[in-house]
Amino acid sequence: AAGCDSIATLNLTINTSTTATQTEVVCDSFVWSINNNTLNQSGTYVDTILNHFGGDSIITLNLTINPSKFSQIAATICSNQTFTTVGGQIISIAGVYTDTLTSTLACDSVVETTLNVNPTKIVPISVVICSNETYTTVGGQNVTTAGIYTDTLSTALTCDSVVVTTLTINQIKFKQLSEA
Repeated sequence: AAGCDSIATLNLTINTSTTATQTEVVCDSFVWSINNNTLNQSGTYVDTILNHFGGDSIITLNLTINPSKFSQIAATICSNQTFTTVGGQIISIAGVYTDTLTSTLACDSVVETTLNVNPTKIVPISVVICSNETYTTVGGQNVTTAGIYTDTLSTALTCDSVVVTTLTINQIKFKQLSEA
């Protein structure tokens, strides 16, 4: 104090700092465990945390985010048909179907298929003719034998109408008349 020197002792500890680089390729988003931040864009991110030496640890994240893909398909079939989705589902009932596929970037590709089903009409017809007659079905078949005949016709919705004709043959009875 009064012209005397003071001696101060400084105990200086230099803590070791560390660096680390983390590289991630993910789909859609990434939660970085260093700070619990949700990242939605590709880029380089840097954060500093305390390392086990008590010094700074500088962490660099090289992040690539690939997008998942979503697409929609509308399909229409007739009630006597089936449709195969891009994922291989064979379907025949109207509704919405989902296929999850893996894209070339290893992220999900979701394809939603909306299936519409147009009706196919089945029209039964019963016809009776005599054994010496010919019947022509709605599809143009000329028939003379009892049985069930099917004709397929296109409708306005491009679906088929199926006409099922049941043909019955009545035999003609001949009665021989005798001359007396």
